[in-house]
Amino acid sequence: MLQAGEASKVAPVDKLSIVLVAVFAFTFLDERPSLREWTGIAMVAGGVELLALRRQSPDGAVPGADFPAT
Repeated sequence: MLQAGEASKVAPVDKLSIVLVAVFAFTFLDERPSLREWTGIAMVAGGVELLALRRQSPDGAVPGADFPAT
């Protein structure tokens, strides 16, 4: 999937698939992840959100940070 576009734009969508698989497994396959696994899923989702917020910023700066993103 990363060959479909710029890595900085495609990677968040690619990583979001991990979260979607976990949610679908919970919903449709009656899987019950442990608290540790849910924590990991939430961390991945948070990372995807941070990447999406950074990409939306017009100057490339991370919202709330005092330094420009590299």
